[in-house]
Amino acid sequence: MTRVRIGIQTGNFYSPDLGSGHSITNNTIESFRLGIFHNLLYTNATFIISNNVFTTVTGAPNNNGIELSSIGSAVGVTVTDNNVTGARNGYNLWNCTSTNTVTISGGVLTNCNTGVFANNYDGYT
Repeated sequence: MTRVRIGIQTGNFYSPDLGSGHSITNNTIESFRLGIFHNLLYTNATFIISNNVFTTVTGAPNNNGIELSSIGSAVGVTVTDNNVTGARNGYNLWNCTSTNTVTISGGVLTNCNTGVFANNYDGYT
């Protein structure tokens, strides 16, 4: 995807997947605001986000490579081997209250202002 505001967005997942699980894998995304917005997961709807490449559109000051937002209950999220270049935040973790683990490993963050920004700030616009 080229010159998009948000590359991929998930939202309001709460039921378990009785099959092989969910994944967001092998994408190349150039974005203004968010490469992946992974939002509002609870109960036990587990995801894997892996092997994606994110770049920031030139001049976009507030881009996040991957934002994990409102990950709750017993949801596990595994984020592996993703590469983010030129973002304000490589990873933005907001309101991740899960009793399971949110794991970020591998990959490369290049020229990001902040690598991992974990917060519960309620003033986003």
